[in-house]
Amino acid sequence: MEKEIHEQSVVTSDAMLGRMCDEKVDFEEFDSSIIEGIEEIKICACGTSFHAGLTASYLFERLAKVRCSVEIASEFRYKEPLLNKNTLFIVISQSGETADTLEALKMAKTAGLKSIVVCNVDNSSMTRVANYSVLTRAGIEKGVASTKAFSTQTVVLWMMALYFAQYKNSLSVECLNSELKALREVPQSLKVHDYLHEKTKRL
Repeated sequence: MEKEIHEQSVVTSDAMLGRMCDEKVDFEEFDSSIIEGIEEIKICACGTSFHAGLTASYLFERLAKVRCSVEIASEFRYKEPLLNKNTLFIVISQSGETADTLEALKMAKTAGLKSIVVCNVDNSSMTRVANYSVLTRAGIEKGVASTKAFSTQTVVLWMMALYFAQYKNSLSVECLNSELKALREVPQSLKVHDYLHEKTKRL
């Protein structure tokens, strides 16, 4: 876990590679057609990924001005949810194999919803089911308490919120540049310096 805390700075930087341009965010995994006709976003996940989803829901509403709700996948499966086709379904999973989240994704697919999976493992079950896959590039995570998985998921979803905001013209140029500047500072802010490490150890 300690090793993974120290890796956060590097992996969040990796998550941004090729996606953060000078004055905009771009994803090669999908294009703007994914948000055409979309009136709301539903995020579904378990555990730590659920908390990354909660963070993202604030960003989607505040930046992209799209209504967003978050569901715990294990509950979602059994509530007989009402799903309509103007909803973009986003699932989040470190492994891409979380059973409850995978079942929720299959339900959304059956209902004809567009879907994106945010995960760390290429060719996982979820990447094969979802319409689009966005990899977090966190590398292997062995620590039980999640660190870099959460950081990279949050960064990817933040970029996604900005990408949708660009498409919808919901942010001024100044606000967009301010968000991009904040994103670029994330890797540096996650660096654990020696003095802080020793202080933490003593505590």
